Amino acid sequence: MFWRMIVSIVALSSILFLLGCGHRDVTLDPAYHFAHMAGSRWKLKVPVAISRLPDGTLWGYGCSASYASAFVTGTADVHAFGTDTIVDILPLGTEIQFDRLEWKGGEVGRYTIWISVHSGKHTGKKLLAPQLDLFLDNQFLEPGKSRVLNWVVNPDKLEKP
Repeated sequence: MFWRMIVSIVALSSILFLLGCGHRDVTLDPAYHFAHMAGSRWKLKVPVAISRLPDGTLWGYGCSASYASAFVTGTADVHAFGTDTIVDILPLGTEIQFDRLEWKGGEVGRYTIWISVHSGKHTGKKLLAPQLDLFLDNQFLEPGKSRVLNWVVNPDKLEKP
């Protein structure tokens, strides 16, 4: 009985994995329309607040110039974006590159975009992008709200270097 239950759990786990649960790099998959973004470089027209997740991953949040200024002077609420603690700011003009798009299986609209920093004191660091701030709505970010298939940067937030 015990072994039958173990085999059932392993079989179910394998099926869920094969159906797409877990992270999967879909950067070059034509169904996700992201390949044209991979490797493209952009310059921030807005500051990005950086937090460090418990596993050490850096996460970006779009923020206002006034928040960035308050952070620099030490008067900002470092928990302004929830429970994550803001550890630094990518200032205006920082150059970034879109590296890859990951799909987190199991939920509709669960995507992660990885970027790398190419200027300033964080050069070489990789972080999760604040995609809802840096891109215009599309069917991947806002399922049901947008029919747009392509990933298009928000011209109010990014410009070519």
